[in-house]
Amino acid sequence: MKTLIITFFTLLISLPVLADDASPIGVWLTADGGAKVEIYANPTKLEGKIIWLKEPLDKDGAPKKDTKNKDAKLQSRPIMGMVFLTGFEKKGGEW
Repeated sequence: MKTLIITFFTLLISLPVLADDASPIGVWLTADGGAKVEIYANPTKLEGKIIWLKEPLDKDGAPKKDTKNKDAKLQSRPIMGMVFLTGFEKKGGEW
């Protein structure tokens, strides 16, 4: 019985490792810790959007906008919820 319990827990612990295919899907914290990005499938390619900002408001208390974008038409869009990664496909086992 003791062997069965040990085997069960060993298998249970190793299942996430066996299932891991190095998928980037999930929520990621940026290197500087200033934002969280959600990577998701839509529908066959991957996209990423900002879902959390450490400092979501500008100096005036308004939601931060994409003011540094080179495209003037996009400078008024809010950063929170902004999709900025698009079209990623898996090729040869890599994203």
